[in-house]
Amino acid sequence: MINKTILRKNIFNRKSIVLSEIFDNKNNISLWKRKLDESISFGAEEIINDNLEFDFSKVLKYNEINEALVNRLGQSQNKIFLFNDISNLSELFCNMFELKKVWLRMGISTNATCPRFHVDYLKCRLLTTYYGPGTEWLPNDLIDRRKLKFNQKFSKDQDGLFSSKTDIKHLATGDVALLKGELWSGNKGQGLVHRSPYYDEKYRRLYITIDFSDLNNQ
Repeated sequence: MINKTILRKNIFNRKSIVLSEIFDNKNNISLWKRKLDESISFGAEEIINDNLEFDFSKVLKYNEINEALVNRLGQSQNKIFLFNDISNLSELFCNMFELKKVWLRMGISTNATCPRFHVDYLKCRLLTTYYGPGTEWLPNDLIDRRKLKFNQKFSKDQDGLFSSKTDIKHLATGDVALLKGELWSGNKGQGLVHRSPYYDEKYRRLYITIDFSDLNNQ
């Protein structure tokens, strides 16, 4: 199912090689830290300014993504740069896991859509934020997983799950992350613990998630 060698030959960006760390059994997250090209950032800002609310969800081949997003959001020079980046990330995900299609979701949020720390019941997810604050996550060695099941209500701190707010890690705008879920082979009980960015005040955020297409049918 997983093709490690294709990733190492990926034509998108050699810096993305760091994402291959997801294949290491000891890792449940791999992170490619990057600074967005200015045109991509401007494209994201245009979408944010034009849409108070927006939600896109579709199973597509990576070479169908540009057209689908243009049809939904219109086009400008900066938006095309953004759509190309999303298409390239989708191609990367397909190459890593030998997929023909992905489930792409893109949305705008003004507050935490998932404010409670949790794990996902899936194999692996790619996510990135193009505008606004990024996803928050907790390293394995700093949490007590026994506390996850006792925090079913939306809560800011989740008593006992972690010791200090300084334990919380934050993805920066533009960072690309691969998150292992509970359904990754051999990863049961080790899915990455994460949540949407949590702030008392409202914010504007444009983000995407890329998943295995079969997750859309569950």
